[in-house]
Amino acid sequence: MSNPYVTTYTQFTHPSGFRWIHARQPWAKTFAAELSFRAGWLEEPAADAGITHLMEHLLFRVNERRERELSRGGLNLNGATDVERTSFSAGGRSSDLPQAIEFLLSMMARQEILTEHIEQELNVLRHEMALHGETPYDIQRRRIIGGIVGDRRYKRPPKMKFRRLARKSPEDLARFHGRWFGPSNGSLVVVSNSAPEIITELIDSALGAAALARTLEDSTPSPIPPISQLVMKPLEMPATTVMVLYYYRPLNLFPLTAIAMLADALAGGSHSYFFERLRQREQMGYAVNGGFWRLCDASILAFEAVVGRRHAFSALREMNDIIEDVRERSLSAEEFDFARRRLIGRFDGLEDHPATLVQFLAGESFYASGDEPVTPECYRREINGLTSETFSEISTEIFKPERRVTAILGPLDPFVRWRVRRLEKARVR
Repeated sequence: MSNPYVTTYTQFTHPSGFRWIHARQPWAKTFAAELSFRAGWLEEPAADAGITHLMEHLLFRVNERRERELSRGGLNLNGATDVERTSFSAGGRSSDLPQAIEFLLSMMARQEILTEHIEQELNVLRHEMALHGETPYDIQRRRIIGGIVGDRRYKRPPKMKFRRLARKSPEDLARFHGRWFGPSNGSLVVVSNSAPEIITELIDSALGAAALARTLEDSTPSPIPPISQLVMKPLEMPATTVMVLYYYRPLNLFPLTAIAMLADALAGGSHSYFFERLRQREQMGYAVNGGFWRLCDASILAFEAVVGRRHAFSALREMNDIIEDVRERSLSAEEFDFARRRLIGRFDGLEDHPATLVQFLAGESFYASGDEPVTPECYRREINGLTSETFSEISTEIFKPERRVTAILGPLDPFVRWRVRRLEKARVR
């Protein structure tokens, strides 16, 4: 007897280049959907900084009446603008799926933008920026990553040019919308109990033959040049952040799950050795956290420790010791199996909630370019296919000195600064 609680995945591509992924869960009583465009503040001209965020707001403003009707009916609608993409999401009862898909796809249609809409949304954005502005730490961290990926645009603070945007005519914004928010630049992810044919009919009806717009050309990212550097920035912060970053390109240079296992190990969870080191770090008043970032066609393995101003040196030395231990020491079969089971558990619960699964699929589809969707099962297969020998090979490769950037942000004593420089010089040798 087949298991009725199995999610089936299907991926489609429209002739215009528009791509959508459908995850069918027959038992689900709710749905979740996300429409994404490869349009973020990274692609904006410097003179028009903030125009993508403004467009996100305008699309809701232009469709305000329909949005209110759907929201009163129980739909949850939202939008967000990030570094590389702008997304619109919807969630609610399964019976409301057709109206939600219709509303999301309407974001790609020609919009009747009025001057009063621009003025209203610029005022909203002024309040938004005042409440959620970047801290000095955020700015410095972004500039460091921008230096790693070799993209000067990422170093530029995303400050909105309100005066410039206020002079934009509705026609200017309509042209911007047509260029970046068309079908050839978009993708849709849906998790529901509906048959994929229903989604296909809705998309074909919304796009039609007129949607044969230009398809954006794929660009092959250039390799990141070797970088090994130390960055120390004094900032007015209550604590000091010590960061160790390792980067690589392209995205599939290493198995992503192996990288996640490295982050998990360094954060203190893989085996008894790290558990003991974690307890020692907690007693000293700080903890090391591992993370895996994907940005600008590059992957970054990051480790951070937030410490007092006098503990930056000891934190960095501790991180160096643990990284060196992982790079040179092979995990035993028992230790590796524990780490593998722990990692698989992170993907087991993704399919339990439509909203969580949509976020996962939308993030994976943004970077993937194949004909098949990247699903939690893809990660499970990759994890089960890893061996401790493969893990050791990847550890040796990714922790090469030329892939590393060390950064210390925040208050720092002069003597600690001198000791950190000596430690980094000795490590490079």
